[in-house]
Amino acid sequence: YRIVYRCCLNELRSRRRRRETLGVPDRPSGESVETALASIAVAAALAELQPDARAVVLLVDLIGLDYETAASALRIPRGTVASRLNAARASLRDAFAMLEEDGS
Repeated sequence: YRIVYRCCLNELRSRRRRRETLGVPDRPSGESVETALASIAVAAALAELQPDARAVVLLVDLIGLDYETAASALRIPRGTVASRLNAARASLRDAFAMLEEDGS
């Protein structure tokens, strides 16, 4: 699973570089401005997380792995996945709450 995790990260980085090189926008043309801004906010909030926490969020919430599989992929105990995920979700929740307050 670690190999799959690394391959996914490499592919995402590669796609980002290609879009930047070609000048292709990160969003489809039919996407609303609000949706694009929300996507940017999510990406920024994820970038603020510690790498270990970000990896757990990506594996469990984005890719959809269960805790056991994510733990195996990251070579950490299941309880560590659960605690990192809980802390990361709390940080994301706080980040989005601050964004809502600033936007109001």
